[in-house]
Amino acid sequence: MDMLFLQYSFKKVNIDKIVPVDKLIKGMFQDNFEFLQWFKKFFDANYDGAEYDALTARCGEPLCGKSGLARKPLPGAPRAIACPTG
Repeated sequence: MDMLFLQYSFKKVNIDKIVPVDKLIKGMFQDNFEFLQWFKKFFDANYDGAEYDALTARCGEPLCGKSGLARKPLPGAPRAIACPTG
């Protein structure tokens, strides 16, 4: 699911890289290593060294704020602790 979200995010910002989700989820070293090499090269070419303030980028929304990606927890998974409000 996360790889599909990555593919969607790439398309949204006009990055023409096809994420080989079917290969990556199999966990084969070579496929994952090739994607990692591409991503590192992409990152190095595009990162300008500027600081990133995640809270400002989210317009002040905390991580546990409203999310359209509600997931059902796995059986036996630890329960999340709610963020304090105020």
